[in-house]
Amino acid sequence: ARLRLEQKDGADYANTENNLGQVYQTLGMKGIETEQNLQSSILAFQEAGRFWKEQQNGVGVANVQNSLGLSYQGLARYGIAPAENFKLSIDFLEEAARLWTEQNNKTGYAMAQHYLGVSYRGLADAGVAPEENGKRADQVMKESSGQ
Repeated sequence: ARLRLEQKDGADYANTENNLGQVYQTLGMKGIETEQNLQSSILAFQEAGRFWKEQQNGVGVANVQNSLGLSYQGLARYGIAPAENFKLSIDFLEEAARLWTEQNNKTGYAMAQHYLGVSYRGLADAGVAPEENGKRADQVMKESSGQ
């Protein structure tokens, strides 16, 4: 990744950082050094997002927002500060959904809505406004499936 940055190839650098984020995220989600790998994925995704914003790459930024939401969701699902991390997940996934809407990307929007539903359900299950967050989960899940 550093070589790509030194060569001033921002697109390749952002792609490399995003790929690193995906690897760290996959390891963390499989229970391999979960917290460390998910935190590393967050840092890599943030770096990719920074470059994609500079390049005004809307698809890249939306993907990063979605990936950040999933990394925070993973932390929460493994019991690492669940309330805080589900809330962060929701923030990133809402932004991803907004960006996908701007780009008229229905598949991206549906994906973000699905994961939003998972995070709202997790927040409800963690005891944070269970009734309200349960309803939100149901609502966004229905929307993600086109109902």
